[in-house]
Amino acid sequence: MIALAAPWSDEARGGLLRWLLPASVALHLAAFAWLPAARRGAPARPPPLSFELAVAPPPAPPAPEPEPQPKAEPEPAPARAATRAPATLAAARARPRRRRPRAPPPTAPMDFTGTVFSNDGPGLAVGGGGAPGPAPVAAAPPRITRAPAAPPPMRVVPPSSLARRPRAPGLDLELERQYPVEARRAGISGSASLRVRILPDGRVGEVRVQSESWTGFGSACERTVRAARWEPPIDQDGAPVATEITYTCRFEVRS
Repeated sequence: MIALAAPWSDEARGGLLRWLLPASVALHLAAFAWLPAARRGAPARPPPLSFELAVAPPPAPPAPEPEPQPKAEPEPAPARAATRAPATLAAARARPRRRRPRAPPPTAPMDFTGTVFSNDGPGLAVGGGGAPGPAPVAAAPPRITRAPAAPPPMRVVPPSSLARRPRAPGLDLELERQYPVEARRAGISGSASLRVRILPDGRVGEVRVQSESWTGFGSACERTVRAARWEPPIDQDGAPVATEITYTCRFEVRS
């Protein structure tokens, strides 16, 4: 016999759900309580694996970067004759030239013309008066002149020690020209004696009048001696030297 159940109403369905939910929770709790007891008879599990944590050392600091080495300057290339294109020359000429700074104009000196300075009494009195005088002239700095070096002493050799005595040129015509006019007109004859120094180059040096028979014969004889260059005296070594001789001029009136 088959009995047909009547369909569930909403109330019956809600009451059933209220009983099933607690029963399900209780059943799960009992199952969880039974599991540890069932595991007691089970074989022991191997001990859990142990892990050691090794602390890694801190990373080493980075190595310092090497200091940059100075770059060697390249050797200058030998100078070559540079040639510029016409456009480069035109650009160089178009560049403005730098002007050199001009020197400031010189300041005019202070003019104290017409100013009188007086130091009478204590202090300094300055006053003006009188017509302006001429502008002061700056004194030129003194020149330092050095005395010329003294020449070495001249070696004078007596005529007796000479290898060749000085020779006088032809002086007869010169003696006629130097004859004093007054003595010639008066018909006075005479002579003059001189002490003459002949230099190594044949020039006549110092002349001293030793005697003259008439005033004027000595100076006329000196002019005659100096009119020409003599042959220089030569010593025993063949070198020209200076010497002193006595020279006599004779003045004679010729008809």
